[in-house]
Amino acid sequence: MHYSAVLFSLFIAAVLVQREACADMGPTQAELGAGGESVEWLLPNHDYAGQRFVDLKQIGRDNAAQLRPVCIYQAGDVRRFQPNPLVYKGLMYITTATSTIAIDAATCAVRWRHDWRPKANEAAVTVVTGAVVNPFKSRGAALKEGMLIRSTSDGYLIALEAETGKEIWERLVANAEKYELMSMAPLIYDDLVITGIGPSELGVKNWVGGFRLANGDPVWRFNTIPEVGEPGAETWNGAEDKPRGGGGIWVTPSLDAAKGLLYVAVGNPAPDFFGGVRMGKNLYTAAMIVLDARTGKLQWFRQVVRTICTTGT
Repeated sequence: MHYSAVLFSLFIAAVLVQREACADMGPTQAELGAGGESVEWLLPNHDYAGQRFVDLKQIGRDNAAQLRPVCIYQAGDVRRFQPNPLVYKGLMYITTATSTIAIDAATCAVRWRHDWRPKANEAAVTVVTGAVVNPFKSRGAALKEGMLIRSTSDGYLIALEAETGKEIWERLVANAEKYELMSMAPLIYDDLVITGIGPSELGVKNWVGGFRLANGDPVWRFNTIPEVGEPGAETWNGAEDKPRGGGGIWVTPSLDAAKGLLYVAVGNPAPDFFGGVRMGKNLYTAAMIVLDARTGKLQWFRQVVRTICTTGT
């Protein structure tokens, strides 16, 4: 028992030393907060407000036709991936479904590459051709204090050293086999990593949650499809034996950092082709929800479309 306790203490000490070393590297919270004025790309949507705008003058309509490729990097992954690359101090960070790569933003030379080997069961969907595929697609990562945070195809959040790609921690936070897929790029605010579940189909009841940056511990969770007894559950009426779900979080939320308010765009309800089994407002789908970023408590919401139904031909 004493030997195990000593090993555990040494492990904790090693993690703390590694964490402190990473904290000296940046980007800092101040840098992230000033992302709107930065010429670097520190956040998935460039800045907390999600403007995706950089006021650069070097490229304009007078010289855009003269642009030519300087370098090309092929990730070696035939599956689709949809990240917004991050750029910090000359390094560009990109993600595929299973790989995280840091390259020189000017030369495409690889600084490091981390390949994740799934440890939990992954999602499997049969498409019209009869092939079975994993629908997970990575939309990017988040950076802070020398750490890169991303989600994996099997439901993990992982933290890597931004300088070396060495793994710092891993945490299983979602059930990917039941289609809880964290496709969105995470958002880091203070000591929290904020992420959510993407697909609105396949019977998934989605959520958005906050996790500790230091180790991935869960802090809060808001269900975009309320459980029985939660506010909003009464807006789902219909046959109780029918699946109900949806409310996917596809895109990285925007943040009012001064007020600590998180603006989350929530997707459609499910089943989406026939709304007869889910009469009512179906909160909190097809809505903008505003949460306290530190606690996950709902501040207000506005539903854009009520009882949405998708029709096809």
